[in-house]
Amino acid sequence: KGKLYVTQRYLCFKGSLFGRETRAVYAFDEVLSVEPCESPAPNSISLACTTSEERFTFFGARAPVLAALSQMLAVSRGDHLLPTEMGAAPSAPPELTPSPFLERPRVPLQPFVVRPLPLGER
Repeated sequence: KGKLYVTQRYLCFKGSLFGRETRAVYAFDEVLSVEPCESPAPNSISLACTTSEERFTFFGARAPVLAALSQMLAVSRGDHLLPTEMGAAPSAPPELTPSPFLERPRVPLQPFVVRPLPLGER
């Protein structure tokens, strides 16, 4: 079992297996590729660096982790267009529309206290 920690410049791993603790730090400058890989363990990701190749396994959801690592790798390399889930750059920026939950219904203001005013005769 272990955890991956991602910063702007580093990918860090800390874990333990059979009581043996493992720590590793990978600079994104040294990372060549981050790819899904096939192995006996499900949901594996292969990390190829200039000095080594590592395999991380048993992710609960591999797709979001792979997308996040790919985006951080693109940002560290200075790519201006981040990859989408399909791996291709978007053709146009998405149109942002206001969400209906942000709009409040307009309700006329009600006074906190209603007091009848006495009408006197003059």
